[in-house]
Amino acid sequence: MQGRTSHCGNDFCTELGDERVVLPLIRTLDDPSAYVRKAAAEALGRINAIKAVKPLMKSLTDNDRYLREGAPEALGHLGDIAIPDILSCLEDKDWMIRLGSVVALRVSSGIVPSLDLVIRTLSDDSPYVRREAVKTLGRIGDHTVVPYLVQATKDPDSGGRLRAVRALVKLGER
Repeated sequence: MQGRTSHCGNDFCTELGDERVVLPLIRTLDDPSAYVRKAAAEALGRINAIKAVKPLMKSLTDNDRYLREGAPEALGHLGDIAIPDILSCLEDKDWMIRLGSVVALRVSSGIVPSLDLVIRTLSDDSPYVRREAVKTLGRIGDHTVVPYLVQATKDPDSGGRLRAVRALVKLGER
């Protein structure tokens, strides 16, 4: 357990970083019960185990909506160790993986070195990915993203336009 940190600050979560726990939790992401899969994702998000990143990325395409929504949050909790994988998945062929990746960046405790890939998702084929990209830029971006958010107010999807307006307001309040 040397070198592991805990996001929740107690011995139990520190012990979760133990390899004896990480691998069984990863296997549990394939459990028949959606509730068990989501609980496993949440637990993996609380530990600083790099082995959890790829299995959590796979969970972004789970049949259960709650796990698809919980996996990005778990990835975000992993912080900096997950950022490179998350960024690389912004160009995945599966829109659900791109969507989850954008959300994971938004909730991440890690540092995103460049917003270029997020900016590119503003022209994604999926309106859901574009919506989340706008929200992500509004939350983690600075005033350099304003021109991209202004452009997003012209998105063909009304949900995208609404989120662009909200993101611009949020940036204006900082």
